Amino acid sequence: MNTKNLKITETDVIGIKQNFISYLKQQSEFTGYNFEGSAINVLLDILSYNTYYNAFYNNITINEMFLDSALKRSSIVSLAKHFNYIPKTITCSTSIIEVNVEIESTSSNNFYLPKYTIFIANKNGQQFEFVLMEDSYFTAILSEITNNNVIRKTSGQLTLKQGRLKTFKYIYDINNTSQKFVIPYQNVDSSTLVVKVQPNQSSNIEELFTVAKNITEISENSKVFFLEENADGYLEIFFGDGIFGKKLDDSSVIKIEILETDGEQANGIGTVNASDIFSLSSGDFNRINDNNTTQFMFNDISVTVIQPSYGGSPKEEKTSIRFNSTRNFTTAERAVTKTDYKNIILKDNPQIQDVIVWGGEENSPPDYGKVFVSAKPIAGSALSTIEKNNLIENLTTRRNVVGVQIEIVDPNVIYLNLNVSVKIDPIVINRTTNVKTEIRKTIDDFFSQFVRKFDADFYSAELIEQIQDIDESIISNDISIVLEKRFTPNFIVSQNYSFDFNNQFFAPSTGYSNILTSNLFGYLDSNQIDRDCQLEDDGAGNIMLFYKIGNKKFYINKKIGTIDYTKGIVTLNNFRPSFLINNYPITLYIIPLNKDIIASKKTVLEFDSNSSNSLRIQEELIPYRNK
Repeated sequence: MNTKNLKITETDVIGIKQNFISYLKQQSEFTGYNFEGSAINVLLDILSYNTYYNAFYNNITINEMFLDSALKRSSIVSLAKHFNYIPKTITCSTSIIEVNVEIESTSSNNFYLPKYTIFIANKNGQQFEFVLMEDSYFTAILSEITNNNVIRKTSGQLTLKQGRLKTFKYIYDINNTSQKFVIPYQNVDSSTLVVKVQPNQSSNIEELFTVAKNITEISENSKVFFLEENADGYLEIFFGDGIFGKKLDDSSVIKIEILETDGEQANGIGTVNASDIFSLSSGDFNRINDNNTTQFMFNDISVTVIQPSYGGSPKEEKTSIRFNSTRNFTTAERAVTKTDYKNIILKDNPQIQDVIVWGGEENSPPDYGKVFVSAKPIAGSALSTIEKNNLIENLTTRRNVVGVQIEIVDPNVIYLNLNVSVKIDPIVINRTTNVKTEIRKTIDDFFSQFVRKFDADFYSAELIEQIQDIDESIISNDISIVLEKRFTPNFIVSQNYSFDFNNQFFAPSTGYSNILTSNLFGYLDSNQIDRDCQLEDDGAGNIMLFYKIGNKKFYINKKIGTIDYTKGIVTLNNFRPSFLINNYPITLYIIPLNKDIIASKKTVLEFDSNSSNSLRIQEELIPYRNK
C-alpha cells in the first residue's frame, strides 16, 4: 500500500476535497477509481466540510484566547481582567446651572433641594432628564412682605448629571454560592453608582460601600465592593471575602442606585447665560422642603445655564480596551513617566479621544518642574475649564510625584475642509448606492481610524484609494484641501495671536491672489462703528482687515498681521474684535501647498462632519468612457 502523507496546506473546502482525492488516488485500492461517482463524491463533500468547520471553529476559539486577536467584546473584557482593567462605561453629560427662586413662607429662611431632584432639559425637541447628585441648601434673603406673607429670594449653583435614576435591592444569601449582583441596565454610568448595605431587612442602619481601586489599601474591614463587566455586557458587583474587603452577613440588604444615561447625545445643551433651557420637573415640587419640616409655595423659579452640558461619552470600544488594558497594568496607578500620565488620563476620562504629555524641559525656553498635558476630547476641540480642573485634581491627589506641577494646554486643532471631485460611469453605477452619502461616511470613518489623534498625518492618496473602492462606477476621484483654524478672541483688550499650521501655504509668486480668507466677525472701524469684517492676505505676506458695502471693500487696516507662506505661520497684531456673529468662532481658511498635511507633535487634524464647509462633492458623469 502506498502510504504517502495527506497534504494539509489547503484552507478552503474545495482545496481540502482535492487533497483527499489526490491522496486516495495514490492508494492501490483505488487505482482507476472514478472519484466523481455519486456515492464517494458525497462522502468526500461531507468529510471536506467537516474538516473545514473544525478548522474554522478551532481558529476562532484560539483567536478569542488572546487579547490581540479576540473579536468578541466578552472575550476582550475577560482577558482585560487579567490586567485588573475595567472597561469604561457610558458617561453622563454634566451641566452646571444657577437656580433663582422666590419663596413664599411664614417661617423658613432656607431653601432645600434634595438629592436626585429632577430637572428637564430640551435639545432639538428631545427631552432629557438631569439629576441633582447631592442635597443642596441655600439661605433665602428677605425680599418683601405682602398680605402677611413673607417673600424671600435665593439663588445658588447646582451640578447636574444627565440620566434616569434606577434603584433596586438584593438580599444576600450566604448559602447561595452562585448568587450574582448584576445591574440590569446596559447604559449606566459607573461613576454614579451608589451601594449601601443594611445588616438585615428590619435594620435602619445603612453602610456606604465604595468601589475598590487599590488592593494594597484594602483590609478585612474595608467597606468596598469590586466592579466588573460580565459576559453579557452588564456591570456586576462583588463583595469582599473577609480578607480583602468586609464580608457581608447573611440576609444583608444590598441597595443599589445608579443613573441610566444617554451619554454624548445630551452634550451641548444650553448656552452661557441662556435662560429656561432647564426647568424643574413638576413632580419634584412636592419634595422640596426645609429640613423636611416646612413646605414652600413658589411664586417664581428660573434656571440659568452656567456651564452647558459636557463630558457625555459612549461605552469604551473593543479597540480601546485592547490598547488601554495592558498599558494600565504597566502604569500601576502611579504617574511618573509620560506614558503613565497618558494611560491614567485615558483610563479615567472616557470623553477624551487622545492625549499627549511632555515635560517642561522640552519647551523652549525650558520650564522645569512641570508636566504639560494636551487632550483632545471626542466632542469639541478642547476640554472645558471644569474638565481641566477635575483632571488635574485627579492626577495630583494620589498619583503625581510630589513637587511636580501639571498644566493643561489646549491642543492645536486644524480642521481639513475637503473638496472631492468624482468621475462616475452612469451605466455601471449601482442604483442602490448613494455615492455622496457613502463618500461622506468613508471620509468620517477614515479620520476616526487614522487621523483624529496627536501626531497623525493626513495622506490624501490613502483616502482617494478608499473612495475609489466605494463603487465600481467611480472611474476616478481627486481631493483638494483647505485648512481651517477656529479661535475665540479677547474682546476686552487687544492681543497678538500666532497660529502655526506646520504646513507650507500655496503661494506660487509674490502678489498672487489671496489664499487666506475668514468668516465674518464684528470690529470697530476708525469712527468706532461696528462693522461686519473679514480678513484676507495681499499675496505679499500682509493680512488685511476690511468690510464690504455691496461689492466694494473698505479697509480698516491693511497690515493687521502677517502670513509666512513658507513656514505656515499666521500672526495677528493688536487684534480686538467687538463681537462674534451667531456666537461662532473666528475662522481662518488657508490653501496649503500640498495635499498631504503633516501634523506637528501637539497638533490634531480634524474633519468636522457637522460643518457645512467641511465637504464639497462634485460629481461628473462620464457616460462614454473608453472601455
